[in-house]
Amino acid sequence: MKRISRSRSRLALALLGLALAGAAQAGEMHSYIQTTAGHPVQALAWCDAPDAVLALSRPPTDVGGVATLYRWRKGSVPGVQESWPVRVGRADPGAGNIYYPLAFPGRQLTDQNNRDYLHISNVENAHDPEYRMTRVGEMMLNGQRHSCRYVPQAAFMGATDRRTVIIWDNGRTATYATRNFDGSPGVYVTGGQRSQTSAGVNIYRFPAPGGYVYNVSTGGEDAKVTVIQRGVTRLSEPFRAYSQGD
Repeated sequence: MKRISRSRSRLALALLGLALAGAAQAGEMHSYIQTTAGHPVQALAWCDAPDAVLALSRPPTDVGGVATLYRWRKGSVPGVQESWPVRVGRADPGAGNIYYPLAFPGRQLTDQNNRDYLHISNVENAHDPEYRMTRVGEMMLNGQRHSCRYVPQAAFMGATDRRTVIIWDNGRTATYATRNFDGSPGVYVTGGQRSQTSAGVNIYRFPAPGGYVYNVSTGGEDAKVTVIQRGVTRLSEPFRAYSQGD
């Protein structure tokens, strides 16, 4: 991995921290994991990969901390949560990239044969006004590369057991779209409106033809997508992992 000067390394790490931090400030992206155990936890990053949703919790310490890697497979048995402890090493900035080395139990971060990592862009990041989302490029896990979906101008992106939900919000109106994991056609609805609860949770509402209303809660203890048709709930799915950009 290409090395850069110490001062540039500090700058790159500072930008990454601003992009991924949990404190609410302008130009940030907040990422969370909702596990089957209950309360959402902060995510260092998550990945909407072709075969699974992968999410890495934020370790309690900056260097060498143990985090939890979660996986929800896409396919015939949605909703099954798997998890493993994984040690997260010091971020290694390079030209436009930041790599976090990862080590599963039985391996050391310094092992020459250990090539697992999390790759994040330090160019396409939420601290830059050109982007609302920080790009998670890929995760290399046990030697298998998982490429991650990226939607740079989305205000929200979250994955349930069955689909990815994407919201674009220009401040006046919002657009809703889904990418279904079973290959079926997704939904695309414009003209949505955002409201906010007293706790600061964003609620999006998207009326659609046929008496449908798509509702998305983007934070708090119950981030989920709900589809209602003429007063009857047709679908309600919690987000396993999600990000929202300010």
